[in-house]
Amino acid sequence: MFYSNKSFLESLFVVVLFLLLFTKAAADDLPRQIKFLQVQLTDANKKIAALESDQQSISGKISALQTGLNGTHQEISNLKNNGALNHNQLLATTTLSYRTANGHGR
Repeated sequence: MFYSNKSFLESLFVVVLFLLLFTKAAADDLPRQIKFLQVQLTDANKKIAALESDQQSISGKISALQTGLNGTHQEISNLKNNGALNHNQLLATTTLSYRTANGHGR
């Protein structure tokens, strides 16, 4: 009776032996893979931190440029308004001088 299960037990032993070898090989390789992934994760985190720093720096520069642009726009607007006033004053003076020269501006 013991001999009738002999082939089954031998097959089971061989399967267990192979599974044990595969499990050990996979377990030995796992720490190297984990270390590699940790290194990659650390590198990625450093790159993200550098990008965040660059983004903050660029945001500050953009803000400063926007402030300067707003000031320049206000100056241009003021010059246009003053220029329109000066142009109207010049037209009034020119018209008055033409009338006076023609004798009609009394």
